[in-house]
Amino acid sequence: MEELSFTYELSEAAREKKEALVASLKKDARVLSFLKENGLDESWLLSHSGTFQQWLQTLDVCAHCQGLRFCRFQPQGHYLDLAYDGLLTYAFRPCAYHKDERMRSAHAKHYCVMDFDRRGLPIDLTTLPLQQESKEYREVVLHVLSHLLEGASRGIYLCGPPGVGKTYLCIGITNYYARAGKRCAFVNVPHLISSLKRLFQDSDAMEALLSRIAHAEIAVFDDIGGESVTPWSRDDVLLPLLDERMNAHRPTYFTSNYTMGELEARYALGNGKNAEPVAALRLLERVKALSGEKILKGRSRR
Repeated sequence: MEELSFTYELSEAAREKKEALVASLKKDARVLSFLKENGLDESWLLSHSGTFQQWLQTLDVCAHCQGLRFCRFQPQGHYLDLAYDGLLTYAFRPCAYHKDERMRSAHAKHYCVMDFDRRGLPIDLTTLPLQQESKEYREVVLHVLSHLLEGASRGIYLCGPPGVGKTYLCIGITNYYARAGKRCAFVNVPHLISSLKRLFQDSDAMEALLSRIAHAEIAVFDDIGGESVTPWSRDDVLLPLLDERMNAHRPTYFTSNYTMGELEARYALGNGKNAEPVAALRLLERVKALSGEKILKGRSRR
């Protein structure tokens, strides 16, 4: 049987358009550099003009990108690059923003519990601009930095009204330690209590989570007192965790909307039933042993 062949001829308009494209590609420094690096001559442009055109369009989009959150490609942070291994092919490669983000987030592997958005991983207190901040805020930040640089074994109890930046500073604290290779647990207390309730039927998972928190080299208990307080959450969850950390002398930090005195009163009242001041005092004695109180004031950052 005679072999069939198909030949397509471009219209005059299409041919002129392709010739104009090839002529522009021959003037593009990126195209010429690619051809030279791969030992190709300009004849490749005629048969692969569409491929080169799409490659340049991708590069042009990336050239004007202002960050990962503006990325128009999937997977995010990757661009469509051109490669040659005998054939011209496309390859997805990480962009400079993605590489920078990966480098700034490399310490995430040192978190055994991370109850905050990954966008908090780049927070670095050592580079925090303070020029526009209030005197009270600057004093607290400088106290935290001094505390970190001195390598203090006792943590900080950071209290103040909602939105002033307590959580932000404590994320910065754990980031500091995580970058140094310390195993960290950043625990949002209301989220912890909710998670443990869902794990009632899985005791192994519950014990594993509590063990990670208890034995982390550095721990933050974020928004303590913000949870639904019950004898179980106070006496069977928080008390053993803090007791273990206190006995092992593991640095522990807290954020709260309550001063230590107010927190004790909250835990004494529990969920509104009979007051239990002794139980509350037992818990607060651990908090005080683990940390020193510092009040954060300032404008809301939300």
